Amino acid sequence: MLIERRARLGAAALLVAGAAVLSGCAAPGQGATTSDGAPAATVATSAPAVASPSPSATEAFDVAEVLKAAGTAPYSAQVEISATMDNQVAQTMTGRLNFNSPDKGMLRVRSGDVVPQDRAVDMEVVRVGGTTYTRDLSKNGDRTWQQTAVGGSSTAGDYALFAQLLLQGGPGARKGIEQQGGVPAHHLSGRLTTDQVGTVDQETYKTLLAMNSKQMTYDVWVDAKGHVIRFEQSFTAAPSMKKARNIVVLSDFGPTVPVRAPK
Repeated sequence: MLIERRARLGAAALLVAGAAVLSGCAAPGQGATTSDGAPAATVATSAPAVASPSPSATEAFDVAEVLKAAGTAPYSAQVEISATMDNQVAQTMTGRLNFNSPDKGMLRVRSGDVVPQDRAVDMEVVRVGGTTYTRDLSKNGDRTWQQTAVGGSSTAGDYALFAQLLLQGGPGARKGIEQQGGVPAHHLSGRLTTDQVGTVDQETYKTLLAMNSKQMTYDVWVDAKGHVIRFEQSFTAAPSMKKARNIVVLSDFGPTVPVRAPK
């Protein structure tokens, strides 16, 4: 079964904080089709993107102020996510996600080359309101959509919440302006306890409890618009004790995009 195959990858490869990403979604592109030629679930991308400003690399800004100004307004972004174990990519997720919005979009989820073929995953995940849809696109997958009801809040959170948690740790979290993808961004870094994570991300909190993990290292880069453009989460995965790191790169920010349930 698809769920069983996902589970064999282990919690570390699937744990990406904020927005409960595997329950959220984003689209490979407007009118996209999968490898079998069937149409993907629809996620409109006609809304104009809102570009982040590009101040000089030395131009300083108050990261707390830009985060406050950005607030919690809904928005969307293109996302590229890599889950690594001992610096080897175990899984990737790509698509467009809505944040601070109940309708999240679609993600294409694929295993990395280090995963044996009999355990590899290739699937789409769509989240609309409180419902998640998945379909298996692997070689032997049936490519039919499976619907799963989701309990609790269906609204995706914002990676900026982790930036705010890091700021609460004091001035030592502020590492200064760095270039990320050609964009100057303020780097925040520090360790957060499981209980702290639980205040902003219940899905990750539950996973950390199951892993008996006490704390994790977080690195967040915030641009002058208050957008988180890179997010990293590092921890030691039990019971293997391998070094795990999840990397999220966000770009092409814009208004939320409509998401429709697949047929």
